[in-house]
Amino acid sequence: MGLAELTCPHCQAIQPIGRLEQMYTYFDLFGLDDYNVKEDNLRSRMLTLQKQYHPDKFISADAKQQKVASDISTWINTAYKQLNNIHIRYYYIVCLEKQLDYTLDMDHLANVKMEPTFLMDMMKARSTIENANADEQKDLLKEYQIMVVQTIGELQDLLEQKLYDDMLIKLAELRYYQRNVEKLEKALGPQFA
Repeated sequence: MGLAELTCPHCQAIQPIGRLEQMYTYFDLFGLDDYNVKEDNLRSRMLTLQKQYHPDKFISADAKQQKVASDISTWINTAYKQLNNIHIRYYYIVCLEKQLDYTLDMDHLANVKMEPTFLMDMMKARSTIENANADEQKDLLKEYQIMVVQTIGELQDLLEQKLYDDMLIKLAELRYYQRNVEKLEKALGPQFA
């Protein structure tokens, strides 16, 4: 489970992650052989790793080992949060495959060339959302939630075909749909969030 390099084979001391973060992906950390992630399996692997490396386990260790444990625990938590979020996971995969610098703010999506008709539709959607009454907003929310689910399915299909450039476009579209969902949930109040 995970990376054997985290523990010294001779003294069993945990090792600083340093270069390991650059050498291994989050998938490597969790011992996943491919990009198909099942959330319950991911959580189980995260908990197993945290049992091994959580800082509380190293409370009686020296300060250096406590710091290393804290760093590893942070790495595990970050990896889990990002792989557990399907939008971020797909973006992370695209960055890995296209050898793009990975940033959580998904800045590569800002440079994706979108179809003009899609952009026009999103501009119209913004206006429609702003001018809709509560019942219309509920209907729009359902529509955009369906679009989010459909787009996630399309992303999975593109991943299986290894069409990473197309995945970037779909991720940019997904971000628009997700923002509309969030805008509608906010307008409708907490019972819809």
